Amino acid sequence: MLRVACDLDGTLADLSAAYRRVEQRIQSDSDGVVWDAIRGIENFWTTLDPIEPGVTRRLFELSQDGR
Repeated sequence: MLRVACDLDGTLADLSAAYRRVEQRIQSDSDGVVWDAIRGIENFWTTLDPIEPGVTRRLFELSQDGR
């Protein structure tokens, strides 16, 4: 079975938008403070929005085709 790994944040998942939301919520532009807040958010990485609608579905479909 072919296994493919890819970095999601910034490629398939929109880390920038999620980071900005946290930044605005805590009202801080300090990277360290924002990352501390992100570390405290349960399942943060699984809640990132896709950069393009349907991109994760398309990646899955390609993996099933063996491409």
